[in-house]
Amino acid sequence: MAHRIHHPWATPGELASRYPSHLHINLVPRLQSSGHGRRLISTLIDALRRRGSRGVHLGVRPANVRAIGFYRHVGFTQLPATDAVIFAMDLTS
Repeated sequence: MAHRIHHPWATPGELASRYPSHLHINLVPRLQSSGHGRRLISTLIDALRRRGSRGVHLGVRPANVRAIGFYRHVGFTQLPATDAVIFAMDLTS
């Protein structure tokens, strides 16, 4: 974890230009599967749209199968990537 803090993943320019906002949430296990995550995502997306963001992106560890399923379920699209699982959502429509 310390390595990741000091050497964060660099967002590719093409990704940032199309999806300039970045999302990261964590919920403790007792709050998962209770609708809190969905409400957080909905609140964030509404706020980003009001502020004119064109899109939002996020990364998920490949081993985090539950999160991958969650982001697909709430409307994110998985983008092609070689070393990470990257999701994005276009906020212009």
